[in-house]
Amino acid sequence: MKRDFPALWAEAPATQRREPTNGEMASGFPCGPADLTLFNELIYRLAQAYREISYCITQSGQTPNANNLTQLWTAIQASSPSIERVHSGVDTGTAGHIVANVSPDIAGYDLGNLFLIKAANAATGVTDVNLDSRGIVALLRADGTPTQKGDWLASEVLQIVSDGENLRLFGVRSSLMPSRRLSSFQTAGTYTFVVPAGVTWIFAECVGAGGGGSGGGGSATWASGGGGSGGYASGWISVEPNQSITVIVGAKGLGTNNANGAVGGAGGTSSVGAFFQATGGSGGRGSNTDCSGGTPGLGSGPNAQRALYGSNGGDGNPYRNDVQGGYGAASAFGGGGRTATVNDPVMNGNAPGSGGGGIWYVGPAQLGGNGADGAVFIQY
Repeated sequence: MKRDFPALWAEAPATQRREPTNGEMASGFPCGPADLTLFNELIYRLAQAYREISYCITQSGQTPNANNLTQLWTAIQASSPSIERVHSGVDTGTAGHIVANVSPDIAGYDLGNLFLIKAANAATGVTDVNLDSRGIVALLRADGTPTQKGDWLASEVLQIVSDGENLRLFGVRSSLMPSRRLSSFQTAGTYTFVVPAGVTWIFAECVGAGGGGSGGGGSATWASGGGGSGGYASGWISVEPNQSITVIVGAKGLGTNNANGAVGGAGGTSSVGAFFQATGGSGGRGSNTDCSGGTPGLGSGPNAQRALYGSNGGDGNPYRNDVQGGYGAASAFGGGGRTATVNDPVMNGNAPGSGGGGIWYVGPAQLGGNGADGAVFIQY
């Protein structure tokens, strides 16, 4: 490039410069004797443009050279992330190992480099990356945790940024798509849940059925115990689209009669495939020696991140029938049945998995309250 204009030429004061009129702009530069102020304005603007270009070239590490017409373009390339710092490629690796040749080529995983990679396989869990054969590095989520199954699908374009040590994935599918649907199973029986297309994780929870309460009244001289509630289990489960999972909802335990030593029916077990299960609560007792409430069920299983006991049914009284009997136990989802009174009958379990109430009043013989069926809930 030519040398800069002297200050007297390039920076004439505003009083010695003027902008062209509208007529001059429309008709072109006037012919005839030179117009000093208009000429000064033209030179001023050219000098400003020159200095902008020269500054850009110098900041890129080059020395302005009038014989090199590529310097400005080189400077723009050096400062533009959209040209030099964005690299794209197609994955040719296997599940868990992303391998790609990218364009433009890279010399290493420089801090801030952005990679757009079309994945060959869906995410299966922990993943590493090797681009342009520059070495294997870990691929992490944006928060620094390992990638997980379901974070992306096959043929999805991944946005990966280098932090200088590892590569970080942005726009994770599973963390940006919270559960939107719920499948509920609240009636005793066996069902099949089919994993919808595109779903690779589900959150499931189950509660065992509640136990029945023991009866009373009539010839009974005691106040009977209430039924125990079912256990609870829940957790995240890794699944495949179209996978079939057997769901079992435990049946409620029935309230029993007023016979001496009668025990309410036990609640059935609820389960989600082989992933986890929750047993039902046992029935309450009624006799002249034992009127204890039913015992609770328990959640368990290899995929149960939360496995809890239910609750004990309320105890009755083996020696008196004019005192309160046992209430049905509450489950993880709510309350059980209350005991009977002189004016009101015993109640069955209310919430899924809760126990039925026991009997305690002097009057006609009456069955204890039924427990409630268990339940299974699946979110995806």
